[in-house]
Amino acid sequence: MNFFKENSSMITRLIITHIGMAAFGAVMFLSTNQKGDGMMLAASIFSAIFYAIIVYCTMWEYGSKDKPAIDAGRMQCKSSRGFLVSLTAEAIAMLLVVLFLVCSFMKETSTIAAEIYGSCYIILTLLDSCFTGIVIFLRHKMDSAVLIALVYLLGSVAISIASMLGYLAGTKDIRIIPQRSYTNKK
Repeated sequence: MNFFKENSSMITRLIITHIGMAAFGAVMFLSTNQKGDGMMLAASIFSAIFYAIIVYCTMWEYGSKDKPAIDAGRMQCKSSRGFLVSLTAEAIAMLLVVLFLVCSFMKETSTIAAEIYGSCYIILTLLDSCFTGIVIFLRHKMDSAVLIALVYLLGSVAISIASMLGYLAGTKDIRIIPQRSYTNKK
């Protein structure tokens, strides 16, 4: 419970970012899905990379804020903090993926499992729409529930890795985006 209390602002911000990127991914997917598989795949990959960059920058800020406390020894630098925080924010999507996968094995024998499978797919398509173009592209090549689940799961793990790297870079004051210098020109 202490983990949630200490990291609630980061988790909340990552959930809000996830919702915003779901809307962005849906717009990108819907605007490109009729233009061919290549365009749809490229737009989805762009959306996923853009999402990872936003998460990286967000967590860099939090790492940067924690840097003085870590340097002074008041806080311990945990390399897993950014990863675990992001994994917590991605928990709903990951639970839906697991439920989708489990029901995919039982959908032929159970109508309830088939309904849950279909509902989870629709929700995942909307909730993780940054990865939906990739899923649809792969589904056109090979219709496999395991492959769909794998793409969504790997997407969540990739975002969590970007979060971890951002947080660590912030605690070490490592910048990949150059800082603008302000000089007075007199």
